[in-house]
Amino acid sequence: MLATPATGPLTRPRWSVVVAAPRAPGAGSFGRLAAPVPATGSDCAGGALGLVSQADAACRWILGASSPAELLQRSVVAACELLEVPLSWVAVISGGELHVAAHHGLRSTDVAKLWCMPIGAGLAGRVAATGETILVHDWQEDPRRIPGSPSIVEAEGVRSGIVAPLVSAAGIHGVLALGDRRLRDMVPIKVAVATEMAARVGEALRDPVDRPRYPGLGASGLLRRIRKRFSRAAVGVLERAGRGNP
Repeated sequence: MLATPATGPLTRPRWSVVVAAPRAPGAGSFGRLAAPVPATGSDCAGGALGLVSQADAACRWILGASSPAELLQRSVVAACELLEVPLSWVAVISGGELHVAAHHGLRSTDVAKLWCMPIGAGLAGRVAATGETILVHDWQEDPRRIPGSPSIVEAEGVRSGIVAPLVSAAGIHGVLALGDRRLRDMVPIKVAVATEMAARVGEALRDPVDRPRYPGLGASGLLRRIRKRFSRAAVGVLERAGRGNP
C-alpha cells in the first residue's frame, strides 16, 4: 500500500464555484456558507446544495494534484476549508498499520510523525478495517480509543470529528480524519460529503493515471451520488459509532 511522508501545508485552495446559498461576509473564494446546512429531508436545497457545489469543485482541485503526496495534502486542506474544521489528517496503510501521510492545522507535527495505528484498533484502525465512516461525538470519552500511544487527539485537544475511509474498488487505502477542538454535532450532509471526498481520494490513489481526467459531476450529480452512498448503510452505522457502540 502507498505510504508517503507528511508534507508541509499547501497554500489555501482557490477553487471558484457558483453556490446556491449566499456567501458569508468576507468569505474566501471557496465560498463558505452563511447559514448552517439543514439536517432534514430538505437538505437538497439551499445550504446543502451549495455545500455539494463546493465539494464538487474541491474534488476537482484535489484530483488535479501532480503527485500522490500533493493529492493527500490537498485533501486535508480542502477538508478543513470545506467542512469548517480546524484540523485534518490522512493516514495510509503500510505494513498492516496506519501512518500519517499528510496533515493540516496541527499545532505540533511531532506526534503526527510518531503516530501509527494497527488496522482494526482504535477509531481510525476500525474505519480502515471496515470501510465505514465513523462520526465521533466526543473523542476524549470514546471507549474505542487506544490509551498509552502517541495521540493526535490528545496532543491537539480534539473533541469531535469524522473518520472516513480512503476506499476504492481495490480495497481500503487509509483514512481521512477531521477534528474540531470543540464539542459539536456534524450534520448528516457534512458527514456524507466527507465520506464522498475520501472515496474520491481513494480512487485516485488506486489509479493515478485517470486522476487528471476527473470532469466533475456538478452539484446535482454529486448530490445524487452522495445520497446513494449515504443511504445504503451509513445512517445506522454513524449513529451507533457516534455513541461509542460497536
